[in-house]
Amino acid sequence: MDSFLGHPGNLFGKSVFDIEIWPFTKKEIVESLENIPSKNEPTIYSIEDSAGEAYNFTAHYLNPALPDAPAFMVTLENHPFSENETEKFEDLLSIFTSGISEGIIIIQDEQIQFANRKFGTIVGKTWDEIKGTHFLDYFPIQYRRMLYKKYTKRIEKKIYREMTYEVELLSTSGKVTPFELSSSLVEYGNRPAVMVVFRDISAKKEAEEHLKEAEKKYRSIFEKTPIGIVYFDRKGRIRHSNEAFKSIFKSFIAEKAEPEIFDYIPDKEVSGEIKQVLSGNALSYRGEYEVNTQYSSKSIKITCNSLLLDGVLQGGIGIFEDISLQKSAESTLQMNKSRLEALLKLNQMEVFSFDEVARFALELIVEFTDSNRGYLCKVGLDGKTEKILYTPDTEDLESFVSGRIENLDFKDRKYNVLDAGKTVEIPIFENEQLEMVAGFSRNIAFKEMEKDQLELFIQDIWTTIKHKMAEKSLRDSENKYSSLVEKGNDAIVVIQDGKLKYANSMFCEFVDNDCDSIIDTDFKNYVAEEYRRMVAKKSQQYIQQKEMSHSRDEIELVTRNGKKIPVIVSTSVIDHEGKPAVMAFISDITQQKEKENELLETFKVLKVLQSVIRTSPAIVFFWAPEEDWPVEFVSENIENFGYRPEEFTSGKLQYGDIIHPSDLDYVHQKLAKYSDEGMSDYNLEYRIITKKGEVRWVEERGSIQYENSEISHYQGIILDITERKRVNRFLDIDTDIGNFLTPTGDMQEMFDQLLELALHIEGVDAGALYIVDKSSKDLNIVAHRNISDEFAENHSTIEKDSLRGKFLLVQYPVYKLYSEIYPFSKSKKGKENLLATAIIPVITNDNLSAVLFLGSHKNYEIPYSIRNSLETVANQIGSVLDRIEKEAGIQKSQYDLQVLFDTISEMIYVVDSEGCILYSNLNVSKTLKYSKQEITGMNFIKIHSHAQVLDAANAFNEALKGNKQQHLFTLMDKNNNLINVDTTMQKGEWNGSEVVVVVNRIVE
Repeated sequence: MDSFLGHPGNLFGKSVFDIEIWPFTKKEIVESLENIPSKNEPTIYSIEDSAGEAYNFTAHYLNPALPDAPAFMVTLENHPFSENETEKFEDLLSIFTSGISEGIIIIQDEQIQFANRKFGTIVGKTWDEIKGTHFLDYFPIQYRRMLYKKYTKRIEKKIYREMTYEVELLSTSGKVTPFELSSSLVEYGNRPAVMVVFRDISAKKEAEEHLKEAEKKYRSIFEKTPIGIVYFDRKGRIRHSNEAFKSIFKSFIAEKAEPEIFDYIPDKEVSGEIKQVLSGNALSYRGEYEVNTQYSSKSIKITCNSLLLDGVLQGGIGIFEDISLQKSAESTLQMNKSRLEALLKLNQMEVFSFDEVARFALELIVEFTDSNRGYLCKVGLDGKTEKILYTPDTEDLESFVSGRIENLDFKDRKYNVLDAGKTVEIPIFENEQLEMVAGFSRNIAFKEMEKDQLELFIQDIWTTIKHKMAEKSLRDSENKYSSLVEKGNDAIVVIQDGKLKYANSMFCEFVDNDCDSIIDTDFKNYVAEEYRRMVAKKSQQYIQQKEMSHSRDEIELVTRNGKKIPVIVSTSVIDHEGKPAVMAFISDITQQKEKENELLETFKVLKVLQSVIRTSPAIVFFWAPEEDWPVEFVSENIENFGYRPEEFTSGKLQYGDIIHPSDLDYVHQKLAKYSDEGMSDYNLEYRIITKKGEVRWVEERGSIQYENSEISHYQGIILDITERKRVNRFLDIDTDIGNFLTPTGDMQEMFDQLLELALHIEGVDAGALYIVDKSSKDLNIVAHRNISDEFAENHSTIEKDSLRGKFLLVQYPVYKLYSEIYPFSKSKKGKENLLATAIIPVITNDNLSAVLFLGSHKNYEIPYSIRNSLETVANQIGSVLDRIEKEAGIQKSQYDLQVLFDTISEMIYVVDSEGCILYSNLNVSKTLKYSKQEITGMNFIKIHSHAQVLDAANAFNEALKGNKQQHLFTLMDKNNNLINVDTTMQKGEWNGSEVVVVVNRIVE
């Protein structure tokens, strides 16, 4: 080349920029090398030297696999190579390729014309042994046909683009090594040739084998985890993904035959970060992004880590989590916060006119929802518009609002959605009367969550407007906090609008704060953070119910020093200074929790799972997916229900055989629904029948197991929740006593049930109910329990002016030892054996209507923890007595009907849809030897012989469907004597509810 350019000396090792007579400038040379098309085919330029002689300038890109260290081979020629020049060219090519880690050969006329040292090392031969050999000699026979075909096609059609294959090479030792082959068309000796670069991929293949082993080892975890996991190669092509990953993006991302990880990441910024991981510039990435469809969106949390094997980057592993619910909760929390802040501003206004309050509220809502316009319309009793306020104040908006108000129609009293969701109209109803309408519009559609929040906001604003306009006077509260409240063992607080309006000394002691300093502070400050949201939500629900509500929850309080105290909070809604508030009774349960924790520690040390199952209330089942669920396995504690495991595993019994007939269809339908939806986990509550014929409520926590998309079996546990159902029922009684009392028409039974309601509370076991005579004001006993007939007779009437009467008519609760009130009683203390007593007034319409006299044979003091409950029951009894008085005529008719039924010789029952006996006539008690109290509430199935329990249950279920039933059954009385009866069952109605009327006639 020095002779071509007229440059003296040897040019090897010199910079091309040091050649002074080079016909190009330095900038032009660099631009020429950088712009080689695709870096795969040679680029040829025509230049002249200083003497005007023409040359061909040819540049070859030697190592496209190493973009960070490019190398070029540059040739100048003005005539075909001579043999000497060819040798020089080969020397030059050897120098250029000697430092490259890949093997390189040039093939011309199917023979190897050039090979670098690396290629010789790979095949175990010297250049002299390689030169002129056929290029196919170095490949196993299975590759030769394919490589020869591709070689001839490239030469004949002059295909310049680079092609890459995976092949194997043979060494002289017979060793076969995997290589990645990259070939391209070049000019060699002024004739076309093929340059081939060999890259050793043994490490890559070994890595793939390791991956296959790891995949096999961890496939179960990979597939079963609820988190989406995906493996992708360095180019982003997805190689493996689990079902959770597919489920996350189902209906959001269209499936492709060869998906890439970037198909599932529409966010360009996140995609860029993943590309950094795949390029080796970053080891990992964590972030969040959104995927959207026309109708919905999801929030995705992504964690991406590079996958290295023996230091070689193989690709990446991505972990995807659907955090939409979490984001929705956070968004709801933020919206609630904004709503509450707006309501706080509204409540702090010192104005009381509708226009001022409503306009201020309207501007708050428009800001809260980022709306363009909004309006509030007050509707009169005649359905016509009384007042319209709108913002912004424009004629167009006024015309729009007027036109809308004329055609208002709120289906199901729900909000209207117009203009593709961009306009929302919300009605406010009171007592079926439309009171107000609010409407808002903006440029983007309202989400469902925003519409629900907006509806709540409007309701809160309407409540605030009513309170402002009403100007209600404050109620006298001089006696609202008695000495009992201040000195009790329980903490008591009154919470209004989230603020503490009252706290007794015990609460201040709990939270280690001065009572004066905590008034009007946020109650949530004294609640552990994890319970604050629940407490706030429940308090809001109680206030919105607009009626007396009661709740009992376990939470934790926080002291000033950060110490947490476990407590039980019993809450009810009260009226405080003319506004609804929540009163809470708080009991310290630290000792109880310590015992529970000790019990949990005991369970942790148990080592044998079988013993845990045997002693656990949870009964383990494996069911086959067939009709009525044949049992494949059941734990030994099925004996809790009277059955033996082998009765099920032998096929003698199927699980469906013990499900209550009334619930069997329900369980079938639910499991079919869960299976159709492809669900894995589910919860069901239903009834079963024990071996003894008892009806028990159970909760089934199950899992559906699949194999090849088919259900292989069901597995799960069942828990006996009968007691929980009973407790829930008692809580329902406390909320609505009308659901507990059975309106049989028997006044005596009504009084007995009222007393029984009080005696449900643990801590009292005896008592009497006195009714105040309207005319004489004397006290008359109407019901008693667990006290002697002598006591009832001696105290059947207590005159108002007697010493006992004055003591009982004090109109506030009295808790004393029985010995302390003994002077006022004719009964002898020793005979009654009563210790602690409670005298609790029953107030109706601000007048004393009855007195509860309660006692305990075990306790020397009525526990403070139940006194509030007893007084609450007394209040509820007052409500019932008021109702009884108002329905006296109806009660008399029912009493007459009771007398009529009691004269009938057949046994008559009224049974509710769950099988509980609501009413029975006198002949039932005489025949079956049960008292009236015992038979009422008893399950109808229980009075049948064990052999006919299922038959009776099936007949009852058919009668409940409207099919009249007549059968011969055998009943069993309290003493286990059998009685044959002709039974008729027919569906009927009792106090607005569906019942079954059962008539038994004794068959001799």
